[in-house]
Amino acid sequence: MVLPQENKNGLGQTKQTNMSSNGNAVNVQKSLPILSLVIILVLVIAGGLGYYFFTRQNNISVISDKSEEISPSKIPENFVTHESPVGFSISYPNNWTLKDNKGVDTILGGALILSPGSKIAGNYAGGKDDVIEQYIFINIGATLQAISLKDKIEYYKNNFEKENLLYIKRKIIDQKPIIIDGKDAYEVVYTENNTRENTMFNKIAFSLLPDPAGVRNYNLDNIGLAIYIEYTAKPDVYSQALAEQIISTFKENILKTYEMQLKQKTQNKPQTSEVQIALSNLRVEAEVIYDPKTKSYPQFCSDGVLNASLNPNIQSIVTKVISALGVSSQKEALVQCYSSGEKYAVSAKTSEDQFWCVDNTGASKARQADKVSLTCK
Repeated sequence: MVLPQENKNGLGQTKQTNMSSNGNAVNVQKSLPILSLVIILVLVIAGGLGYYFFTRQNNISVISDKSEEISPSKIPENFVTHESPVGFSISYPNNWTLKDNKGVDTILGGALILSPGSKIAGNYAGGKDDVIEQYIFINIGATLQAISLKDKIEYYKNNFEKENLLYIKRKIIDQKPIIIDGKDAYEVVYTENNTRENTMFNKIAFSLLPDPAGVRNYNLDNIGLAIYIEYTAKPDVYSQALAEQIISTFKENILKTYEMQLKQKTQNKPQTSEVQIALSNLRVEAEVIYDPKTKSYPQFCSDGVLNASLNPNIQSIVTKVISALGVSSQKEALVQCYSSGEKYAVSAKTSEDQFWCVDNTGASKARQADKVSLTCK
């Protein structure tokens, strides 16, 4: 039996020690903290393992709250850059191929970037003849109202896996806030299983909103815009590093480009509508000069254009057409006037490749006057 002994330290204080079976003294005060530390470490490790297996068993995905910036140190030499007229650019491996996307739910467009061996016939993957290895899908989509990135994040956290997509089953692996092109964005890594086609793909979704900086009204035409970029790959070729390397090159000034295009359209609208209105009013003037005795529109046309000298109203119509198009003559406005008996047809240019036509049947539409049938054919 080993009994505790008392001894004095150098200061005359009493210090309790135990004698081991081999007669060596063991310092109890020194060993207790070490034992406590070992117990704490065991509890921490056990708790971590328990959390890991609990989240795995209950399909709980890990969500980080810290934004991670995805920015390239240097675009690789084997990458090429696509400059989209929509207002964005992106670089990708030079052995990949790009096609413009004109999907029905895009307001401006987007792109499909396909790896070697991939083939997508339409604007979206899913066709029966499609072959998928890896691809990047960019969609500049329209929403019914302006949305925030917070709305998108809430969707991914609460509804993304639960959406009823018939044969499609999604499983989120990771999701986190990130920064792309200096803008707040969100990244979701997930798997998508198509139980009908018996296919499995690894995917990464990147969501961000166009930067409204410097744009007078970012909710143009009472709609919202959202940028959605998706990387899809077969599990055996999946590379998150490659996907993020490509996405890191994404740059955009979509709203500024859209506003500029909208201004150009707006500037074209006055001249187009002026020509249409002027020619529509011409139908009334034609009936004024109609001669029921000869059943004709006498001298309505002269040398293939309108006879502006017939009356002041027709002169005014000719002036409006010429002025709206910024030209100096009917010939430059590509005015065409054909008349014979009870028929006539008149057309003029409204834009670079568009015409507006009116005829004696009451037609007023985007056509050219037909010299043979004397109608807006």
